[in-house]
Amino acid sequence: MLYLGTEVYAKYCFTHMINRSLIIISILVARALLCQAQWNLDQQKKIDSIMKVLKTTTSDSVRARGNYSLSTLLFRDSAKALQYLEQGRTFSKKDPFLEALYHYYKASFYFEYEPAVGEASFLRSDSLLEKFKTAEGY
Repeated sequence: MLYLGTEVYAKYCFTHMINRSLIIISILVARALLCQAQWNLDQQKKIDSIMKVLKTTTSDSVRARGNYSLSTLLFRDSAKALQYLEQGRTFSKKDPFLEALYHYYKASFYFEYEPAVGEASFLRSDSLLEKFKTAEGY
């Protein structure tokens, strides 16, 4: 074996280590981007499916729940999420259970942006939902 000297060998090892690190980082970033893209496709399919149901149904209960679901799925666009949340509430007026769900979804929405409002809505939804002795009410 040819003796390269300590400095040359150290430089070779350092360069090799950096190249391997860059390859590993590139692979990890690529995987993360692919996972994000897959997640976005799945989310978009859910959103499209709910929108399709909302266009065809006449049930206020289904409309309320669909709008609540959209408000959760679109949390990154807070204006749209709030719009769907309030739209869901308009279909919940006649049903005390759906009105309680409104407060739950409202709490989920506000908890990150305004924790005090979120906490108040969680407490309100809890007090309204305790009247219902179903699995969904718990």
